Amino acid sequence: MRFLFLVSGIGMVFVGVLSFLIWNKRRKVDFSFYLLGGACWVGAIVLKFGFAAIFNQRVKVVVEGIFKGLTGNIVYYIYTGLLTGIFECGMVLLFLFIIKSLKEMDFEETVAFGIGFGAIEAIVLGFSSIVSVTMIALFPESMPAKVLNMIDPSKLWVIPAPIVERISAIIIHIFSTALIVYAFLTKRFRWFWASFVYKTFVDSIAAWFSLNGYGGKATELYLLELEFVIIALFGYIGLKILKEKWQGIKLEGS
Repeated sequence: MRFLFLVSGIGMVFVGVLSFLIWNKRRKVDFSFYLLGGACWVGAIVLKFGFAAIFNQRVKVVVEGIFKGLTGNIVYYIYTGLLTGIFECGMVLLFLFIIKSLKEMDFEETVAFGIGFGAIEAIVLGFSSIVSVTMIALFPESMPAKVLNMIDPSKLWVIPAPIVERISAIIIHIFSTALIVYAFLTKRFRWFWASFVYKTFVDSIAAWFSLNGYGGKATELYLLELEFVIIALFGYIGLKILKEKWQGIKLEGS
């Protein structure tokens, strides 16, 4: 039964690959934009996790020393979310400044870049899940009880959650990226800050969920996924609006 949990990882990989295949079929965009989006995610994650490994515990001690109880927790959740805003949004902006082919992206190319950013995350997390589940299922006797509990056969209801989350995350990444590119192209950087707040908010919620140990119950887990779906829906609507605004860029430049 434990091998059924492989469905989560396989599903995450499938979501990443399918997002590329769908957009590539609808819009023939040069593959380099997907690759650059993926490279941007790798750069952002390496820097974010490196920074977090060095400073997170120190920041937590400082926050707990200044703020007490719930206030301190909220401050730390926001700090965790800010890391995503700083490194992920910042890396996209850095790529726009240093890579010539990104400086004049149209809407379709921007979406491809955002898909590359989100798809590589889904694929990496999916493969990581597949490896982890396989190792736990093959060698349960060498695993601590806490690890075994992650793929307890009584928790099969967990399986769809990571797949739903990756679908939401890719839409969120695309919209966030599109806001930054639009800000860069129009020199109206309030759109960058909109992306920054959007991403920070998403990961602040994720930090609250993770650091409080929620997810042990189906209601807790799927309430979080519902929140991500709603945020992604706002992102999808936002993309529709941005697509129309891109036409304005063309008109201004013509």
